[in-house]
Amino acid sequence: MDIVPNISPSETKLAALLKLNFSSKEISNILGISTESVKTSRSRLRKKLGLTREDNLVDFLMKL
Repeated sequence: MDIVPNISPSETKLAALLKLNFSSKEISNILGISTESVKTSRSRLRKKLGLTREDNLVDFLMKL
């Protein structure tokens, strides 16, 4: 993602899976991490993208 140059490869994977409309549980199974880790990763990604908690991360990613 060229929009956010400081995004890590794991955050890029998470964004791709979110854009493909996978649930947090499905993402945790794919990446081999806990659902709590997915939640934390989503929060960190939202922060890097400059979104608030009220902003929908998936909707934002769909517009990219």
